[in-house]
Amino acid sequence: MATLYLIEQNTILRKQGQRLLLCKRPPAKRRYSAVLQGDILLDLPVGDVDQVMLFGNIQVTTSALQLLLGKGIEVALFSFGGDLLGQLTPVQGKNVPLRIEQFRRWDDPAFTL
Repeated sequence: MATLYLIEQNTILRKQGQRLLLCKRPPAKRRYSAVLQGDILLDLPVGDVDQVMLFGNIQVTTSALQLLLGKGIEVALFSFGGDLLGQLTPVQGKNVPLRIEQFRRWDDPAFTL
């Protein structure tokens, strides 16, 4: 799995089934919100992603956020210049067993330095 870095400005990250679509923002004169094939810049399975980093003016639909968080995928928002603005973290952490083991080892005198 990989970290998905999105830097294309004025785009929208959408959900379609179990896939993520990065689309151009439709022109204001378009009277419907359907995604046209020519609008899609990136199409990938959500299973290929373990983190999403958004830089600048990139919108994310609520359904895409629900899919990402439901799969345990963190989403971080950065300014165009790269300053971290905030982070969405799923309720269920991916590394809970690892952290439990780290705490056990921390309390084990034979293991600690």
